[in-house]
Amino acid sequence: MIKRNENIIKILPDFIANQIAAGEVVQRPESVVKELVENSIDSGATEIAVVVRNAGKSLIHIIDNGCGMSKDNLELSIRRHATSKIESQKDLEAIKSLGFRGEALASITSVAHVEIITRSENDNLGYKLVSEPNKPSLIEEVNSNIGTQILVKNLFYNVPARRKFLKSNMSEFKAISETMIRFALSFPSIRFTFYDDDNLIFDLNASDLETRVIATLGRAVKDLIIPLNYEEEGIKISGFIGKPFLAKQNSSNQYLFLNERTIKNRYLNHAIMSCYEELLEEKKYPFYVLFLELDHNNIDVNVHPQKHEVKFENDRLVYNVVKNAIMSTLREVNLIPEFKIDSELNYSPFQIERNSDNESIIVNRNTGEIIERNEQKFGQFSNNFTDKSFRKFSNNEFSNEINPNLSSIFSSNEEQSFEFLLIDDRFIIVKEQEHLLVIYKRRALQRIYYEYLLNAFNNRLTKSQDLLFPDELKLEKKQISALKSQSENLKDFGFILEFESETVTISSVPEIIQNGNIKSIIERISNNLIDSEYTDREELHEFIAKIIAISINLNTAENKTKIELKKLYLDLFNCQNPYHSPTGKLTSFTISYSELEKKFRL
Repeated sequence: MIKRNENIIKILPDFIANQIAAGEVVQRPESVVKELVENSIDSGATEIAVVVRNAGKSLIHIIDNGCGMSKDNLELSIRRHATSKIESQKDLEAIKSLGFRGEALASITSVAHVEIITRSENDNLGYKLVSEPNKPSLIEEVNSNIGTQILVKNLFYNVPARRKFLKSNMSEFKAISETMIRFALSFPSIRFTFYDDDNLIFDLNASDLETRVIATLGRAVKDLIIPLNYEEEGIKISGFIGKPFLAKQNSSNQYLFLNERTIKNRYLNHAIMSCYEELLEEKKYPFYVLFLELDHNNIDVNVHPQKHEVKFENDRLVYNVVKNAIMSTLREVNLIPEFKIDSELNYSPFQIERNSDNESIIVNRNTGEIIERNEQKFGQFSNNFTDKSFRKFSNNEFSNEINPNLSSIFSSNEEQSFEFLLIDDRFIIVKEQEHLLVIYKRRALQRIYYEYLLNAFNNRLTKSQDLLFPDELKLEKKQISALKSQSENLKDFGFILEFESETVTISSVPEIIQNGNIKSIIERISNNLIDSEYTDREELHEFIAKIIAISINLNTAENKTKIELKKLYLDLFNCQNPYHSPTGKLTSFTISYSELEKKFRL
């Protein structure tokens, strides 16, 4: 028990203070590699070699041809708070170097045996410093080239608890490899050589960025990366983004750099992911190697011990510029079509009506023209929907029941050049001249509804219907709060909600919603509002439209007849992105007759 008058505040010895600092700066072998390579880059090195043994636990050897250090500077370099990067408060407010804290070498020398061999261009001989924890360092003259070599041996040998919690050699080496790849991508003008024991992992000569990306990440990316160059509001963005085929099930192929510093930023990652949202399946992550250039005075990199995270003076501006850069680049290569809002809600010129005999007919809403069943003009309208001429539909109506007799799947009438089949009320198979097109009906309808809702909102044509009996839904307080904060935006879509402490009363909903789905849609919206950050109205409206579109109950009695399936096909391929559902899943695929022949080995 501590006595009241006893002095309990003490100044820690330097070696203990250094070990505490090491806990922030040196967490694992990768941390050492990162700090030392950053120092090499800051020294102006054009060639940097890294050798690790036992995943860095036994040895980390960094060699560079940078400016080197004099004897006096070498002696100071391993002291706490020693740095050549900062001299004043002004420097701290606009940090331009990678390493700047003045903690790295002091921290490393407190938990490992360290040797530093260095020579500056002003010295004829170099100097060697040998350091062990809690012992005075020794310096002697040696022959060496201009630059610096640092050997870090037996990391954490004097901190058994820290060494015990290091991961397997495979995990530790993977972390080092990822860091080396990021350095290689961030500085293509520097030659990087990387060894694991005596095995050469890579030797990358100085090059342009595209050559470095292909050399580092593999030739498989060569034809699947898209160059990006964009500037707005004083923010420059360059690099490469990937086509959807390059997407992975994890974020290992995402590299983001700010003023050549590798960073992790959830906010900017969300901006990039939102651009790919409708091009990728769920839980897929797009490829990118992106470089942001901002005024150093508008960012703060001193918010994380490993300097991975940064703060922006204007988060919203940077978010919008990044999103605009990605969207415009994807549009340039036709992965995202340019969206043009018409003055009227007009996703398809065709609509289904009933004639005097109560038969379904297709009417061109723009001209009032009735499209007859055997109308030869039908194919002329398709150029707006697909990149191939839309061929004539069969004159035969589909049956709502699928005939199990395979010989009757398609009509044998040779005069009919376009035929289709509905299977299990889920798949539409379209026969074309060179291939079969298979459409997943549910996802196609989700895409159609999604774009219908967005267009209706943008043209202020959303329609709301009052419920005969208002519906009540019990939710958690955080869900209520999330919905309440966006009540005006929800109202734009037709949701009229009233809130109590744990209850939402729903009095009106968008006209397109079936009654049976109302509660699940509201609950789903509330959960997503809690989990995600929607920073502007447009983004929020896209999210609401998506939730509604994927939650609508499909009427099984609809979209079965020939007329209805014609309209579904036309509406789908008149969408901005007919090939993916709102959640990024495929709506259709094609299989050529030659592929079928290969299957049967014809």
